[in-house]
Amino acid sequence: MSAVADDPVMCRAHGADDPRRPYALPTGRLFDVVVTSQRLGMETFDQLVRREMPLGPVMMDRRAQQIGVLPPSKSRDRFMGLAM
Repeated sequence: MSAVADDPVMCRAHGADDPRRPYALPTGRLFDVVVTSQRLGMETFDQLVRREMPLGPVMMDRRAQQIGVLPPSKSRDRFMGLAM
């Protein structure tokens, strides 16, 4: 993930101090971000795995009951085929 950071060295150092501490990264070049409710996110994750769709890291915020999915960027065309 540090490859997309404005300062990759600082990003890696930040993660080395505490890998669970958040670090803001720009999206769109290597991955996109989709945040949704926990319930919908779990179903989405299951469907992506079953259909062998592009899937990057997945984050879960239990307190906010939300899930963030980080699909590879430019995977929109593959997802649009599911809507048909």
